[in-house]
Amino acid sequence: MDIDNANTEALLRYHRFHERLNKSIKVQIIGLRLLADAIEDGRPFRQIKDSLSKNNEFIGSMPDWTNPMDLVRSARLDIGRAGMVRAFSAFDLFLDEITAAVNRWRDFRELVPTSHKSSKQKAADTGDVDRLEKVYHALGAKLQDIEFLRPVYKYFRLARDCIVHRDGLASAALADQSVSSDVDTAVARWVKETGEQRPPDILRLLKGENIEFSSLHAVSSSSILRLIALDLNRQVVQHVGKSGLVYLSAYEAFFAPEPLLDELTGRTMLRALNNLLSNRYRAKRVTEVDTAGMLRKMGLTKRCSKAFRDILEGS
Repeated sequence: MDIDNANTEALLRYHRFHERLNKSIKVQIIGLRLLADAIEDGRPFRQIKDSLSKNNEFIGSMPDWTNPMDLVRSARLDIGRAGMVRAFSAFDLFLDEITAAVNRWRDFRELVPTSHKSSKQKAADTGDVDRLEKVYHALGAKLQDIEFLRPVYKYFRLARDCIVHRDGLASAALADQSVSSDVDTAVARWVKETGEQRPPDILRLLKGENIEFSSLHAVSSSSILRLIALDLNRQVVQHVGKSGLVYLSAYEAFFAPEPLLDELTGRTMLRALNNLLSNRYRAKRVTEVDTAGMLRKMGLTKRCSKAFRDILEGS
């Protein structure tokens, strides 16, 4: 079994969120562009209002239409800010879930769990600029492969906190980070180091200045977080190894509060689990002999078979 490029469930969920966010932001921007075109072409206010009312897509009265293009600009700002905040919420969930997966494996092997506390144990939504380093340290992962992008990560994390807790006004810490030489160095190396088409756009900010993020900032922040998620996932998969990946896949398939019913294709437990490993988690050269041997060594064969039968009978 080759697990070099395998996914965890946590990474898969973040990746799918990233794709959904990209599509959603594009649709919102398309809608605003069409509205802006209608305004610039002189389409009457009544026509725009009637179109919304006819399709039952509007609640309450229309906003003040004195300066409609200001409304469009404000909405674009909200898309950028909200998208970036959503990206960090999904990323923090990823950190929680991948930490839980490692602890689940360590608990099964009767090892001491990681010391990192979930963000859910913190005061609600306080933000934590250093959380990334804490999670890497707790999971025994190394930061060197993402070291160059950490200044940009910190910039967006500070911006996220300012949007959530300061109504979008830059803090002194964010203002300092926005003009940091470390950020400039990271941006200069970005395309070469990441293979992405364009580096993130860094707004140079003063303390108390409004953070006018666009949809591009939302997508950039999510892309940065995805790069980090890929790196941490890779190291976690190496840490748990083949048996760990089989165990975690079996957990998601058969024992999780919401087992992956729609993903369990195959008439036997082993075939269903191997299909999951190959198709959902992207392990390569998966064989029933290898999987059966690992389940047997872990003492899980009977438990998995019974759980698989129960799922089939209950579906």
